[in-house]
Amino acid sequence: MLKEALTILSEGNNRNTVLFAEVLTDIGYYHFYDENYELAIPFYDQATRLYEQQVLRPSTKLGMIYMQFAYCFEKQNKPNHLVATEYYEKAITYFKQGNNQQLLEEALADVITYFERVNNKKKKRQYEDKMVQMLKAQ
Repeated sequence: MLKEALTILSEGNNRNTVLFAEVLTDIGYYHFYDENYELAIPFYDQATRLYEQQVLRPSTKLGMIYMQFAYCFEKQNKPNHLVATEYYEKAITYFKQGNNQQLLEEALADVITYFERVNNKKKKRQYEDKMVQMLKAQ
């Protein structure tokens, strides 16, 4: 059904709409859920580009998409940790804008775990410090 919706929305002036971005995100998530990370990447890429063009960007949604997008680059057959790192950090930026403390805390914990997995001690420490600062401010 999602591919059919994508086909229908591809016709006409619907290619730059939030609805089109939603369908792209859902297809990306379908592939993500099935652990077909290489297939998810182009859908997340196009969806994030569309969302970022919006005047009122859905910060929390973009944070969630970028977390999944980053994970795809981390877990694909040939991991790209440079891009994964960029997107994990972008996700944190969007979660901060979204003002949802719980999601931000969970995302920070996931990013810290990621940097531990890839043995990037400097970045891990940087995000641990951000987590501590955030928790102190509460």
